[in-house]
Amino acid sequence: MTRFWKLVCLIWLASLPMWAGDLRAADPQKAEPATESASSKAADSELQYSPQWPEPPNTGAMLLRLCVGTVIVLVLCVGSLWLGKPWLQKLQIAKPAGQGLQIEGSVALGNRAVLYLVKVGETQLVAGTDATGLKSLIALPASFKEVLEEQGPVEETSAPSLATPFELRLRTAAGGASS
Repeated sequence: MTRFWKLVCLIWLASLPMWAGDLRAADPQKAEPATESASSKAADSELQYSPQWPEPPNTGAMLLRLCVGTVIVLVLCVGSLWLGKPWLQKLQIAKPAGQGLQIEGSVALGNRAVLYLVKVGETQLVAGTDATGLKSLIALPASFKEVLEEQGPVEETSAPSLATPFELRLRTAAGGASS
């Protein structure tokens, strides 16, 4: 920590002469008193105006100031990242392998609505989505078959079925026959 502040102070002290030179250049030059005689003034009775052009800026000093300022900003950025490194490392969460979300299956319901079976670790979730986003998220109990049996029998229609793997899996989990 003290090294960082020593470096900042050293850079600041090194840039002081550059700023002092700029201040001296900004002072107006004192005009020398005119030593013209009265006879020459009478001869030049016409009023003449010749503007004094300002002195061009010192490009070397401007570029040096720009470079020193850029270096100071970069040093401050690196220093703040270096000082914040322990805090940033605490924010990174180590995720154990295999604990991520896995989509086990999905069923399209029409009108861009989809029902997903998602597995997170040992927990299964059913997520309902439509065009505007997630509408429902339900955690399934470990014994899904028993919960379906409590609900009562489901009548099957005789319409031909285009069962997806998810539907077949849901039916086998419920104990029903696959068609």
